[in-house]
Amino acid sequence: ERHQKRILFWEGLLQVLNDRIDLFRNISPSRDNWISTSTGVSDVNFMIAIMLDGATIKLVMGKGGEQKELNKIIFDYLYDRKDEIEKKFGKEINWRRMDNQISSRIEYDMGNFGLRDESTWELGYKTIADVLIKWDEAFRPYFPGIRKIRL
Repeated sequence: ERHQKRILFWEGLLQVLNDRIDLFRNISPSRDNWISTSTGVSDVNFMIAIMLDGATIKLVMGKGGEQKELNKIIFDYLYDRKDEIEKKFGKEINWRRMDNQISSRIEYDMGNFGLRDESTWELGYKTIADVLIKWDEAFRPYFPGIRKIRL
């Protein structure tokens, strides 16, 4: 049942997102608790995760294999611009370098809605869309610089 609920949630969210922003236009509803899409930078993705009582939007630096060092360099490049990014986004962000893992993540948690209570889904769709637009505006100016990063 939870898989079916997730699919229904993603169907509704993707409809709202696709009316407002192109980022998730080619993404299909999933049985997973997350969906992701490329930022246009190789292996740097926007991800949305839905939980029972909230959601998280993420920027994931997930270059696999032997790319751990490059993920950390990309994270540090963005972290060095933390104040500018958070000012543009309008809220504090959770910066997770995760030194013991290959990937790094930058996250923002949202509440007041979740998978558990379907009566909150419409609020969730609107909130996620609003936050995603600000998220994209805050990070996109730094993507050209990330593309130039090499080991």
